[in-house]
Amino acid sequence: METIKTSSIIDVDSTNWEEQVAKSNQLVLVDFWHDACVWCKRLDPEINAIAGDFLGKLKITKLNIFSSDRNREIGRKYGIMGTPTLLLFCNGRPVDSLVGYRPRDALRKELGEKLDKAQDCFKQSTSV
Repeated sequence: METIKTSSIIDVDSTNWEEQVAKSNQLVLVDFWHDACVWCKRLDPEINAIAGDFLGKLKITKLNIFSSDRNREIGRKYGIMGTPTLLLFCNGRPVDSLVGYRPRDALRKELGEKLDKAQDCFKQSTSV
């Protein structure tokens, strides 16, 4: 079952990781996923459905950790042990995470709470 991504969700990989995540000047949510992950496939439409709620507040990205060795290395660097895993980045550093599937309303609520907590992260940290 193929899910159409909204234009607000960016596919990232090892070629654009630095630009889109590590050096981003806004909060970035990375969805670490892979093709064989049933829960990733269930989470994908939930993320697509709420993406518009976070426009201007959060850049939402997706990284298929098994599509290349370099993508696997990114997953290892951030301790990804299972999928789906969502990491919230500020100035290239992970500041919060969600592991596993969540229904749309729970995902929206938890991300909103995490964004409220991460609001001042740019004032409190320097880029990597």
